[in-house]
Amino acid sequence: MGRESTSELIIKGIRNPKWAARRIVSQILHYSINVFKYGNFRRNMNSRRYWNARLSQYGDFWREDNYQQILDFFPKNEGFSLLDVGCALGDGTELLKRCFPEASIVGIDISEIGIKKAAEKNSDVDYLVLDIVKDEPPEMYDYITIIQTLEHFDEPYPIIDKCLRHIRKSLIVSVPYTPDHTGRIRIVDEHRYAFNETSFESYDSRVLKITEHIKVSGGKCIIFEIVPDGVDMKDSTTDA
Repeated sequence: MGRESTSELIIKGIRNPKWAARRIVSQILHYSINVFKYGNFRRNMNSRRYWNARLSQYGDFWREDNYQQILDFFPKNEGFSLLDVGCALGDGTELLKRCFPEASIVGIDISEIGIKKAAEKNSDVDYLVLDIVKDEPPEMYDYITIIQTLEHFDEPYPIIDKCLRHIRKSLIVSVPYTPDHTGRIRIVDEHRYAFNETSFESYDSRVLKITEHIKVSGGKCIIFEIVPDGVDMKDSTTDA
């Protein structure tokens, strides 16, 4: 998934020239597809056209396992509002609604295909096509979730800042876990940023959980809680 740091990639390439050659060919292929199929000249593959194509290939379910990991962090038998950023096919928001029927849940995604599929499955959740890089969340929410999505942004922290402006209680973030480093991933790939325990040290945050291997994510994930200024961490979610 391209989760090594730049220095690790250079050292690995020096030690293994055949691997380096294969990696270069792979990067040329990825970039060519990005340009000629999706009209995208950036190393970041995550365009709307790309995700419309990706999500059109999936059925109704894709990432429910990732959302299973966050269910313990919300109050039981209590109404609350929640926005899920990057909801894709809506299988995660469906799960949240089943587990918290009193909650008001909204899912947003850049992909019209994903939102169309999600809305066709479940009328109990509201869905909107929205580009979180360009647009503000539509209103205030008790919670915002960003599940296996933040790693797709070149600059994840402005997304965090934007979401915190629309939260009453807390932001729950789940990302792939790269224990040895955090920072930009500078290759042609879906994943643009690597995260570990230090990634959100400048925020009022804590690590809620490091999961076991999750098949759909291809490895372990790390789950954070981040709260806006003025919110007491102990009042934000149930105890981790």
